[in-house]
Amino acid sequence: MKYGILKVLALLLMASTINVAFANESLEVSYTASRNVSYTALIGPGSFDVTVTLVLEAIYTSSVDGTLPGASTCHMNVAPYSGTLTVGYHIKPPIGPDLDGSKSIPLPQGGQELLGDSPPIIIPIDSTVDVTILIHGCLLADFTTNVGSINPHSLQWSTWETQDTLVSASTKNVLLTMETKYSVSFTVTLTVGSFEFPSQNIPVEQFPGDPSAKFVIPEFPTLIAWIAVIMVPSSVALFASKKIRPKVN
Repeated sequence: MKYGILKVLALLLMASTINVAFANESLEVSYTASRNVSYTALIGPGSFDVTVTLVLEAIYTSSVDGTLPGASTCHMNVAPYSGTLTVGYHIKPPIGPDLDGSKSIPLPQGGQELLGDSPPIIIPIDSTVDVTILIHGCLLADFTTNVGSINPHSLQWSTWETQDTLVSASTKNVLLTMETKYSVSFTVTLTVGSFEFPSQNIPVEQFPGDPSAKFVIPEFPTLIAWIAVIMVPSSVALFASKKIRPKVN
């Protein structure tokens, strides 16, 4: 009786192991967004040209619940890997020599501020000129599969999080391709001495990711899951055999 109960328990554990998520597949995708804004000096003759360039690197991770053929839920997570903000400038001030060059800063928190609305990011140009930038960004993904279907076929991230989509197919595995874009706009404010120019909002533009993210949705669990499938019932059976072995006098 006890052995029968243990056998049923082993089968239940094996079934639950098969349904756990597949091991994560990860891929790094990079984006480069560059926009220009020009100012005409309001405090005398002069002009200010500023080019904002943002380089974002994000990690996409896919894990899967369920098996094919059939339907599998894909958990798509995106997390920041790095971010660098560069300001190129050509400044003709009302007084003094022209200023030409660029300044770059790594973004704090590993690039957390690259999605949603960032806090003000101040880049000092020299002792009298600062450029303040606000980033307004989100990530977009459009999915295609070599077979079967996916629903929804598009996802959007305005925060760093996991979102789900469902893959259905009658085949043993599916190649899932994500074409991603970084949709971003900037608010730029130029400060010269104690004078702050009116902020300029640069319209939203989308920048494609490189490379395209590709993930395989397989038929069976990973090797680790299969080891668990084999080990759990074997261990239970061994335990049960020890329990029912008659004592030798």
